Amino acid sequence: MFKGVFDNITKTTTGSDSPNLESSLPGATPFNAYDPRPDLSNDSILWAQLLAAAEKVDYKLFGALRCMRMAGTGLVRTPEGKLRLWPSYIDPTGKTAWTSREEYDREKGELLDPVKDMLVQLLEKFSIDKVAA
Repeated sequence: MFKGVFDNITKTTTGSDSPNLESSLPGATPFNAYDPRPDLSNDSILWAQLLAAAEKVDYKLFGALRCMRMAGTGLVRTPEGKLRLWPSYIDPTGKTAWTSREEYDREKGELLDPVKDMLVQLLEKFSIDKVAA
């Protein structure tokens, strides 16, 4: 579903290996510039922080996470305080979010498996015990 979007994000650069956010998000403010789905406001701040951090780690990681967010992936906290990706938004029409949990699982594997190690390390930095320290 989002393979083409992922390829476009990872090929768009500003003269370096970082994505050109300004051209892909017209009218974005510094507060929401990283979250491509500010309409999903309950976790928008966390997404902005996660995507900003991912951009500094690796452009493929950033692109994969951004694609997941564009499709309606949310962020939730586990009881242990860790941050986890979750298909929080489902839209059977596919116009605003994942059509099903099955679609989410399939795309998640395709997009995130290549960057899994970097993603695990990045999400660990967002654990409540790490953020509070």
